[in-house]
Amino acid sequence: MDITGHNHYIPDDHDLERAFWKYHREHPDVYEILRRLAYQVLNRGKDTYSIRALMHIVRWEVTIGENYEEDEIGVKLSNNHSPYYARLLMQEHPPLRGFFRIQSLAVGEPSWFTAYDECVK
Repeated sequence: MDITGHNHYIPDDHDLERAFWKYHREHPDVYEILRRLAYQVLNRGKDTYSIRALMHIVRWEVTIGENYEEDEIGVKLSNNHSPYYARLLMQEHPPLRGFFRIQSLAVGEPSWFTAYDECVK
């Protein structure tokens, strides 16, 4: 219980990973926009970049910019997804390996394809 008298649930990395895979399944367009943006930055000669900076651009694109769709208003992109998007992009796209600086997760690195199979079913 905190000083306000409320109990706050703090999700662990397994909960965050499950939430990521669920979001990824429901919003595959976000991954595609992130992939496109990462390659744009890479092709401009940058060796590393921030996944969170790219996520802010995605937020712009899906609410205001070229990927805006009337029915997509309200799609929220949690910052909790950033370490998972970074890892997935680097795993699936060899030119992006090492592109994002990542910190280790408290529960260790996820086994991507196993985690994906478990979390999206």
